[in-house]
Amino acid sequence: MHNSINKRLRKKAIRSKKPGRPRKLLIQLSPAYRKRLKSGKAKGLSRSQAYGHPLQKEASALAVRESKPFLPQLTTLTKSYKVAERMKSGDSMTHAAKIEGVSTSTLKRWMSKLGFIQYDANTKRYLAADTLSTLEVYVKPSELKRIIVDKASASLLAQYLNAVMKALKNNDGKLLDKYSRMLIHDVNGVSYRLVTDLDTLIVLERERKRRITESQKEPGRQHRISERVELGGNLAFSA
Repeated sequence: MHNSINKRLRKKAIRSKKPGRPRKLLIQLSPAYRKRLKSGKAKGLSRSQAYGHPLQKEASALAVRESKPFLPQLTTLTKSYKVAERMKSGDSMTHAAKIEGVSTSTLKRWMSKLGFIQYDANTKRYLAADTLSTLEVYVKPSELKRIIVDKASASLLAQYLNAVMKALKNNDGKLLDKYSRMLIHDVNGVSYRLVTDLDTLIVLERERKRRITESQKEPGRQHRISERVELGGNLAFSA
């Protein structure tokens, strides 16, 4: 009895429910909205997430962005680096930012994460910091290359290199899947993609070890080719 009444009520509710508004075609949307959707799609967001109104089971665009590792945009990276270099030469941050065409608010927001500047509580000013890292990484198509990167990129590359060592040890290329489409920029604006093919990495790692062995055999040679030392999930580099 109660079941039949509930069924009738549900059917009535469905019939009385107003149909949803049909989704507009992209060509019918405003240029600003289309630009926002295009940008969101490039970041892996749905239309509702990109517009700022995620569906009930979707994460917000902010939550998606915060779940990903911080990697600077190419223009932000290169301009911030140039500003830091000018600050080391004696320019104020405001003057250096004006010359490089970037706002001071952007610099304060990003440059601390990049490791280019730090706030001095005593002088109450932002000062240039020397926290760049020189790392040897495996870059496509098949090369072991030494690059200079910011603090955030160095942290991510350390995780990548540790993952490479684990993948080679366990013969499991799937451990590197999340790095397959990652784009890394050095401080000079040169872009690199990381090697994730296990066979290529085996060849490159053998070559790296061979160079280290030969270097250690040379009499009187003082410097060592960079070696990786795993320290609690991070990598320390010596040269």
